[in-house]
Amino acid sequence: MADHETDVRRAQRAQEILNDEIFRDAIARLRDCALDAFRTASPNDLAALQTARLMYDATEHVIAELANIMRDGQMAARKLADVKKPAASYRPGHARFGFPGVSSP
Repeated sequence: MADHETDVRRAQRAQEILNDEIFRDAIARLRDCALDAFRTASPNDLAALQTARLMYDATEHVIAELANIMRDGQMAARKLADVKKPAASYRPGHARFGFPGVSSP
C-alpha cells in the first residue's frame, strides 16, 4: 500500500511539472532548437541530422516518462480506492436452494 501511495504522490508531482509554465517553456525551446538544427543541417551532414533527431527524441522521452508516471499513479490511486472500499456484506445465496446446514438470511 505504501508503494501505491508513493506512486500517487509521484503522479501528482509529474502533473505539477507538466503544468509548470517554466517547464513548458523549456520544453518548447528544446523542441524548437532541435527542429531548427534539423532544418539548418545539410542533407549530407548525417551527424548533424542525427544530433537534431536525438535532441528532439530526448525531449519527447522526458514528456513520455512524466506521462507514464502519471498513468502509474492513476492506476495506484484506483487500487488504493478499491482497498479502502468497505467490503460488501456476504450473504450466502445458496441457502435459498435448501442446502442442508445453511440457514436462510
